[in-house]
Amino acid sequence: MHNSFQIINENGAGGTIILCCHASNHFPPEFGDLGLSHDERHEHIAHDIGALELSVALSKIIDAPIVHSKVSRLVIDCNRDPTDFDAIPDVSAGVVIVGNQNLDEAARQARVRHAYHPYHNAIDGLISRHAHKAELRLLAIHSFTPNYMGQKRELDIGVLIGDNSGYGDRILANLQAQQNLNVERDAPYDPNDRVYHTLNRHAKPRNLPSAMLEIRNDYLQQNDNIEKWARVIARVLP
Repeated sequence: MHNSFQIINENGAGGTIILCCHASNHFPPEFGDLGLSHDERHEHIAHDIGALELSVALSKIIDAPIVHSKVSRLVIDCNRDPTDFDAIPDVSAGVVIVGNQNLDEAARQARVRHAYHPYHNAIDGLISRHAHKAELRLLAIHSFTPNYMGQKRELDIGVLIGDNSGYGDRILANLQAQQNLNVERDAPYDPNDRVYHTLNRHAKPRNLPSAMLEIRNDYLQQNDNIEKWARVIARVLP
């Protein structure tokens, strides 16, 4: 088992591959705790709370393989191009990441080699092994904080759509047909804000339908709620 990514239900036959870039708040010993407190390492800045648990619950319903990172996005964000200024952030949501200050190129490349490349190579390999399927789709699962630096977000779930396949549009329409859900397109982020990197890298060159879901993380902190959201998402997938 690789220490920077994991594949779950590798042979899932449902036709969807689930990607979870921000699944983990693990800080590999060789990179240290980056000067963060225990509480900071367990907050949203370190990982997408509940995203992996939701991915696993959804996988069981739709029989989908999952690829997820096992390294905190504060070590390196696998959903960013490694050359992006915030791929290894100096500051996140107002918190100074001391261990990321003034890194030289060798230190940055060590993190790229440790986490970014293995994760994306694993996605490439899994897609290749499932390429025979008549219709293969990529679905990225993320969670967002309902209060970002004092700004309240009323959104329940956002659907980010970065291609013209119609896949994300159908998910959005199906979610909007659900009662008592606050659903928006391209919220709380826009695909053009560089948050669609993993899907752009793996789906676009292969012309695979893709979409990214963002779910409020306070909905994903109890098993019953996670299971409920997994059922909701499973129902709305085309």
